[in-house]
Amino acid sequence: AELQVIGTLCACAAKAAFTVLQFLLARGWALIRNHTDMPLRGALFGVLLCVVGLAVGCEIYEQYFHDQSTSFFLYENWTGYSMLAMNLGLLASAWWFTWVTLNLETSPTVRRFYYLVSAAAGVYFAALPMVALLASTLSPWVRRKYVERVELSARWLATVLLLVALRPSQLDTLVAARLKNR
Repeated sequence: AELQVIGTLCACAAKAAFTVLQFLLARGWALIRNHTDMPLRGALFGVLLCVVGLAVGCEIYEQYFHDQSTSFFLYENWTGYSMLAMNLGLLASAWWFTWVTLNLETSPTVRRFYYLVSAAAGVYFAALPMVALLASTLSPWVRRKYVERVELSARWLATVLLLVALRPSQLDTLVAARLKNR
């Protein structure tokens, strides 16, 4: 039981790292270095801590204080709704930052890069609300199987999109396009 909670904590840390990567790709190093983005950094860090804290708290609650029935407890109360709302907020802000950065770019190659990053953010951040909707429509005896498959597939797809966007040959092209446009 304790290993499951530790596993959830590690999974949440991986999700947080993926989220930070998404925002760094969308906003660039300005997210860290720009002093005018200090409130943004604080808000992003706060939301990440809330998501990780709520996910681990829900896992502990389910493990130690609830029966092991087929109910979908995590998203049927205020903590679940909060996590879904924060995920949608992260999606909106990632898309906004990518849109702002995309509008500043003139190179078609760099613009394609940001389209891939935006698609990865969409798949990654929209997956949790979509899985929660899916779970509420499925029968209890098949719910876990399909929820896990869809969630794993969405994470895999988001990772593949970022892998394609960040492959070394693509990065060389992006750097060359950036230097040519300056």
